[in-house]
Amino acid sequence: MPTGWKTGVQTLAGRDVPKDSPCRRPSHVCAGMTSHAIVQYDNEDSTGNVYFELSAYEDREAALAGYKSRSASFVGKDNREISMPTVGNASTACTGSNKWTGDPFTGVVMRVGTVVASVTYTHKNKADPQMLLSLARMQVERIQQAQRGETPTARLEDHGS
Repeated sequence: MPTGWKTGVQTLAGRDVPKDSPCRRPSHVCAGMTSHAIVQYDNEDSTGNVYFELSAYEDREAALAGYKSRSASFVGKDNREISMPTVGNASTACTGSNKWTGDPFTGVVMRVGTVVASVTYTHKNKADPQMLLSLARMQVERIQQAQRGETPTARLEDHGS
């Protein structure tokens, strides 16, 4: 994250999903999911934040199903789908208002190999889609680095913001 951004209300939290977990059965909410993590960062002046959510799956087919399910719920009745260049293998972007604060947000759900990730950028004044695109591209690069067994080093500054 850029200099000055700090961990927000949602600190890093992650968990593995055990193979014998009932939700990993076919047609359940986390079918094929092996792990899940979330974190939020606030910008330097606390006028905006970004929320990352990642779910890793046991194979590409499970990740495709997870992506379809997550993107369908992401663009809900109160959100409007927006056009954005594809990030990762597939992506869906939307805009709306945060249901707790009323602040505008832009968000994207994407699939990167066997990982499904969402990035939601909220800002008190305007949730800039270009900032969201930069954050999403950074996250895709970090996921790809981890999938190759590398330590993720991609930074927001490397992606235009």
